Amino acid sequence: MDASRYSTIRVFDPGNNEEGYKVCHQQKAQEFFQQTLLGLHPKQRLSAQWERDIQDLLLSWFRAEPSTVEPTSQTLAGLCLRCYVSFSILKACKTIASQFCLDYRLTYRELLSYVLNDDGKTPIIIDSDGKTQLVLNQQGEIEPGLGQFFTIDVLASYRLNSSARLSLDNWAYRKTKQHPDIKRCLAEKGLPLSSNWSLLGRVKLRHLEQLYPRDRKLVEIFHTVYSQDRQQQRRNRVNHKVNHRVNQCLEPRDDQLQDMLHLLPERGVIINSTKELHKELTRIAKGLQEEEIWSRRGSPIWEPLEARDPETGEYVPKELPDLNSINTIDHLGQSELQDFLEQGLIEVLDHAIGQALVEHIASLEQSRRYACFASKVIPGFRFFYCQGKSLKEIATLLNMTNHSQASRVLAPGKLLNRVQYLSVENFFQLISTTTKGLALEKNATKLDYLSNVMQEVEAFLNTQVFQEAVAELSTSKSRSMTSLYAQRMCQYLDE
Repeated sequence: MDASRYSTIRVFDPGNNEEGYKVCHQQKAQEFFQQTLLGLHPKQRLSAQWERDIQDLLLSWFRAEPSTVEPTSQTLAGLCLRCYVSFSILKACKTIASQFCLDYRLTYRELLSYVLNDDGKTPIIIDSDGKTQLVLNQQGEIEPGLGQFFTIDVLASYRLNSSARLSLDNWAYRKTKQHPDIKRCLAEKGLPLSSNWSLLGRVKLRHLEQLYPRDRKLVEIFHTVYSQDRQQQRRNRVNHKVNHRVNQCLEPRDDQLQDMLHLLPERGVIINSTKELHKELTRIAKGLQEEEIWSRRGSPIWEPLEARDPETGEYVPKELPDLNSINTIDHLGQSELQDFLEQGLIEVLDHAIGQALVEHIASLEQSRRYACFASKVIPGFRFFYCQGKSLKEIATLLNMTNHSQASRVLAPGKLLNRVQYLSVENFFQLISTTTKGLALEKNATKLDYLSNVMQEVEAFLNTQVFQEAVAELSTSKSRSMTSLYAQRMCQYLDE
């Protein structure tokens, strides 16, 4: 790593649509760094040990008691470290986003505003409590800070003398990944927050009672073997100060799976191999994972209407099942279902749009950051769908900061996916209450049959409504909104 990392800071820049941030050179930081390290050239390469020694020195000044170090030197040492850490935070956001971009359409730019909030200008020192951020004003006086820079949080919490000390880069990555707003953003996207084995290890009684009897027995056996082993590992760690990875819920070893296999027959469950057992436990954990996400999001997970092409990187509509290919529904039942869907489409879609908008506005009203914009949702969508305005134009019309803020407030893609989910759910509830007298009724309690009905409902809605609606959102050149979804949205907004 070259020394320039200590004199260039990455700052969130919402106006930079391509990168989402800007790189700012800090002349004072460079001069202080060179003076402190006896003229070290900015481009000089640093060995790992040398870099660690430099960081220890800068941290010892930055985190010293205010009375022991001259305040200006303290703030400049901190600025050098803030520059260094800003790069680590940016890299962490890119790493986190790269893990989910293919399946969840997440970009690192969506994460930057939460953690890359250092302005690179304000002289900051840390109070004697080791946490509170104070400002050194132009008169050389120390006064309370107006906010919390995440770079300072990373530096203040970094443990220099720990036996399990991480590098500053790795510590910044961990803190970024654990940031509450990052975790909330991931949860809203429907992203996994815990490992399969962590979820199985801490499943609560109320969740256990909701499982099928066979699955419940599998989880109980998992607890018997896996949790006991982890408790023993903790005892070993306390006694011998080893195995620092015990806090991580690692994948069960083959010998643990073998122990589980031997115990299962006592519970009346027969599984023939550790591979099959692993697959079963993963399936159960996935269900628990979805429930955890539901509880955070307030809604079940929906399947996105688009998928990313791994070769081109472009998002394309998912291939939908052919309605005529679903041959497990008897011909008469399929015909009646098709008629039923066509007759109820507008009613169900209108209801879903209204329900989704009410939920969206309520969600904004509960947000500290966006509560003031809740009243602008209806006029915003009227501009968007009925008048064909761009988000940039809407931001100006509604006195928002920029198009990014308008995008976060309106979130048209998120609303569209919510309407899709509610439409499927409402149709299924409608079918469940009106199957009496239809050919569907005789099969209404068969899980496989109901699954096929749901598949046909989703395929019908996607073909009739949501494929075209997604295409409209993806088209940047034309703002003409003519899809059935846009028409019904405008109808609702004009009522």
